[in-house]
Amino acid sequence: MSLIKRNQEKRKNNKKLFKKIKKQVEGITLIALVVTVIGLLILAGVAVNLTVGNNGLFRRAENAADIYDEASDIEKINLAIAAAQIDNNGSTVLKEDIEIALLEDGTKSIVVDNEDGTKNIILIDSKKIYKINLDGSVEDTNSDFDSIYVAPDSQDEAINEGVIGIGTDGKTVDMDLWEYSILDDGTYSLNDNDSSNGHGYRGSINSNGSINGKIPQYISVDNGKNYKPVTSLYQCMALNTDLKVATEIPTTVSNIRDMFYGCTSLIEISKLPNSITNMQGTFNGCTSLETIPNLPIKLKNFSYTFQNCTSIKSIPEIPSGVTNMCGAFWKCTALVTIPNFPSELNDMSYTFYGCTSLETVPIIPEKVTNMRMTFYDCVNLITVEIIPKSVENLIYTFVNCANLSGKIEINANIEDPSKASGMFIGATTESGIKLKVSGSCPVLKRIVAGPSNPNITL
Repeated sequence: MSLIKRNQEKRKNNKKLFKKIKKQVEGITLIALVVTVIGLLILAGVAVNLTVGNNGLFRRAENAADIYDEASDIEKINLAIAAAQIDNNGSTVLKEDIEIALLEDGTKSIVVDNEDGTKNIILIDSKKIYKINLDGSVEDTNSDFDSIYVAPDSQDEAINEGVIGIGTDGKTVDMDLWEYSILDDGTYSLNDNDSSNGHGYRGSINSNGSINGKIPQYISVDNGKNYKPVTSLYQCMALNTDLKVATEIPTTVSNIRDMFYGCTSLIEISKLPNSITNMQGTFNGCTSLETIPNLPIKLKNFSYTFQNCTSIKSIPEIPSGVTNMCGAFWKCTALVTIPNFPSELNDMSYTFYGCTSLETVPIIPEKVTNMRMTFYDCVNLITVEIIPKSVENLIYTFVNCANLSGKIEINANIEDPSKASGMFIGATTESGIKLKVSGSCPVLKRIVAGPSNPNITL
């Protein structure tokens, strides 16, 4: 065989061998690929199961997050309870104490007293409901918040579509019964945008003189996705002459200015939450009201609070932070005595104007600057011991105080006689009554001089 033919035969055999090897390799590659794919599928299945199965990583991560959130909520509740106990010097902790302690920590809540003595705590943002047992332990009730808090069937006004209110009793409120408007800080006032209207409650008064349901404490306008607190009850029950019993006021509220203005039948007030800072004119014209259970410890503005409350006979301790008592007891004709004045008080203008039964008053604080007409027409007032140096206005202070007698020390820092004009007009006029005046006031002689004050001497 020639060399050329041998080379051709060799190439042919090489091709056959190459094809054979190629087929074998392709077979091995295909098998390897199949095995690899099957292996990857198995691994993927295991990975998916480990990740999203009933006991997967995601589920375990979710469970861990839930456990953490629950533990965090319970810790907040326990801390709030402890803080409330400290504030109450270890005495009984009330629902409002826990709510306020949680709110100060930035946690929105409503606490409900259960009939068996336990308490439910509704956490608004986390949408969880916990229970405080009788032994003080806290547990998750596993309640479905979103299924519990839906608008009631009775709420059918179009303007309240998607609106949910939660009352002070932890139940949903028929928002058709309430006017509400949003304030600049994003919270709610139970009044319409035209505050001059003076009405927040639009429902009827029951036969016992109370409203239907409770006042909403939190309101959502997006079907429960977000809740904002009610912080103002300005004028919301004003001029409701059938109201006899005032319902519980939410602990989220700080402003109750003119809330019960003109409620002439009102006789019963529930405990006022310590969150309240503004009580200007709150009970103005409540002529049937005789007493109230307390004054909030955070109260600042006490002006005209009991104006024209002609039946009120006594009041509880005035909080230490009160600075304004202008007209606070204007014409409270049945008021006989009052507790000590707060040390921060600076405005006493018109405070006891027309309090015809008032006989004595405590020592006036050394920060008071305005005593204009403070005791005007207090015909039975007997004595006021000292007027401090801080006072800058004594215009008509003791007009018609016919029984004013004894001694009074006037240290007011007044150099302009016009700032003390008419101070004693009609004062000390009862038979046999005399008043001795002393003190460091620069215009003291001008104050007592003149024929209108014959029974007043230095």
